[in-house]
Amino acid sequence: MRAVLEPLAEIARRRSIAVILVAHTRKAWASFADDSVLGSRAFVGLARAVWHVTKDPQDRTRRLFLPGKSNLSRETSGLAFWIAPDPARVQWLGPVDWQADDLVAEEPTRGRKSEARNAAVDWLRTLLRDGAMSVQEIRKAAREVGFSWRTVRRAAETLPIERRKKSFDGGWEWRLESDAKVSI
Repeated sequence: MRAVLEPLAEIARRRSIAVILVAHTRKAWASFADDSVLGSRAFVGLARAVWHVTKDPQDRTRRLFLPGKSNLSRETSGLAFWIAPDPARVQWLGPVDWQADDLVAEEPTRGRKSEARNAAVDWLRTLLRDGAMSVQEIRKAAREVGFSWRTVRRAAETLPIERRKKSFDGGWEWRLESDAKVSI
């Protein structure tokens, strides 16, 4: 893909023009918004700026134009807009204090994924109630009850878990911090 895109970037440089590529995102969850772009990694890798258009999770009539990657300017805010009718047009509603990654972080909490994650949160809290456990033991226990490791990791992000090495050459262990608050 780079062999196709690099000559296009060179033409844009020589002519001092902007090239806009439109891509769709995959439905699968990604850690970062830019990682959700369908197709080759080169689309995001060669771009100087990446913007995402998505529905506002708090107002389904609004759309959000949110920054992802940008190596041409400082970090900026996104913009809210809606499609006004008769005649159809974009009506800008003003800035929003969100980045594209802020919304991607919410993705795992939707639908069945949230049910599995919530069950894993309860299971993990119970498992670690009596003290620290090695990650290997936690992985094995998760497999035995049918949780994927990915679901357990997501569940761990919502719990006050301290992750530490047992020793310099030892494995990792997780311990539930009893004095911290749990957010679900």
